[in-house]
Amino acid sequence: MRNLSLTKKLLLGVLAVFLIFIFIVIFVNFSAFDEELSPEVAESLKPVKMPPVNENAFFAIWGLSASNDKNVIHAGSALITRYLENKEQRDLDEITADDYTEILGGKDLDASWEDRYERCTARSEYGCMAKLAHQLSNEPIDDPRLILMLSRYEQITQMSNFQHIGHLTFVSPLPPYGLLMKLRRLKTASALNSESSSEFIQQINQDLNFWRMLLKNGNSLIDKMIAVAGIWSDLQVLSELLKNHTEITADEFQLVNTMLTPLSKQELNISEAFEFEQRAFYNTLTSIKPAQLEMAFGLSSSPIFWLMQTNATINDYQQYFIHPINRLSELSSKDFYQAINDKANCCFQELKSLSDFSPNSLYNLGGKLLLPATLIQAQDYIARVHDLNGVISLVRLQLLLKTVPDEQVEESINSSNITNPYTGEPMIYDRKDKWLGFECLNEGSFCKIKI
Repeated sequence: MRNLSLTKKLLLGVLAVFLIFIFIVIFVNFSAFDEELSPEVAESLKPVKMPPVNENAFFAIWGLSASNDKNVIHAGSALITRYLENKEQRDLDEITADDYTEILGGKDLDASWEDRYERCTARSEYGCMAKLAHQLSNEPIDDPRLILMLSRYEQITQMSNFQHIGHLTFVSPLPPYGLLMKLRRLKTASALNSESSSEFIQQINQDLNFWRMLLKNGNSLIDKMIAVAGIWSDLQVLSELLKNHTEITADEFQLVNTMLTPLSKQELNISEAFEFEQRAFYNTLTSIKPAQLEMAFGLSSSPIFWLMQTNATINDYQQYFIHPINRLSELSSKDFYQAINDKANCCFQELKSLSDFSPNSLYNLGGKLLLPATLIQAQDYIARVHDLNGVISLVRLQLLLKTVPDEQVEESINSSNITNPYTGEPMIYDRKDKWLGFECLNEGSFCKIKI
C-alpha cells in the first residue's frame, strides 16, 4: 500500500512539473512578449508602391489567357485588383474560378492546343526545340486562337519592364508562367523552321533580351527561375543553329557574340528574390490560420501557431536565412563553388538547430519549430544561375570554334580563356560524340552542348 501511495505521489509530481512546464511555455509566448522588428527587417517590410500598369509585363502575363476580344494588360490588371479586393474585403487569399471566368471572358480557352505539342525542358534535356520544330513542320500552326496567343507572346517579350505587387503570401496565386513557357517553345520552334538564319537569330535576340530583363527585374524566386529557363532554352537552340549551319555571316557572328555577353554581377545576384520571399513570409505569418499551416508549410499542429511570435520569427528568419543566402548570392562562381562544397559550414546550420529544446528555445517555440520547415535548398537556385552563366560561356566558345579548322578544335578548347566557371580548367570535350561541357552544380541540370 505504501508503494502504491509513493507511486501516486511520483506521478502527481511529474504531472505538476509537466503542467508548470506547459504554463511557462505558454506564458513566455503570449503575444505581449513579442519583440520589436529589427530595423533591417522593418525597412525591408515597408509598403511597396503599386507598380505601373502600362508596359509592365507582370500584368500582361496575368492577362495572357483572356478571351480574344480583351486587352491582356487590362485583363491582368483587373485580376490583380480582384485579388487585392478578395484579400482585403473577404479575407480570401486567392482569385476564385468565378473571378477568372468573369474577368478573362471564359475558361479553358486554350484547351484546343495546349496538349498538342512536344514538351521538354532544355535545362535537363538536349534537343528540345529540334523535336518541336520537326513536329511543327509536319503540323503547321493553323489554330486561330494559338496564332493570337503567339502574337500576345510577341507583345509581352517586347515589353521593357517587370514589377510585382508587394502584397503576396506563400499561398497567393501565381502568374500563368506555364502557358507563357508553352508559347515560348512554339515561337522559338517556329523561328527555327524559318529558312532565314538571320530571322531566327533576331527572334532569339528579342527573346533573350526579355528573359534577361526578367532575370534582372523579376522580384520573386519563381520570376527569376522562369527567366533562367527561358535563357537556357534560347541558348540551347542557338547552339543547335551554330552546330547545323556551317557558315554564318560576319553581321550574324557579331550579333550572336553580343547576345552571349556573360551575366552581369546584378543578374547573377538573386538575393533580391529571397528578400521578396521574406516579405511574403511575413505577410503569411500575419494572416495565416492554424488550419492553413499544413497547406503552406506541411505543418498541421495548432500548438505551433499558438506558440509563435511573429516578429521574433521573422527576425530569426532574417538572421539565419536571409543573411547567409545574401552572402552566398554575392559570391563569384568560383567562390560560390568552394562555399557550397564546404559541407561542415554550408548551409543554414544555425537555422536547422533553432528548435533544440534548450531553455533558450522555449521563447517563440512555435516559430523555431516552423522555421526549419520553411527551409529550402536555396543554394541550388543560386547554383542554377551560375550554371546558366557557364552555358553562356559554352555557346560563346562554340561560336569562336566556328572560325577554327576541325583538326585544331581540341587544342583551341584546351588553350581558350573560356574555361570551366568553377575550376578554371578547360571545358570538357568528348572528341567522339562532339559534346562540350562542364559539370553542373545544380543537380538535374544539363551543362553540355554539341558542336
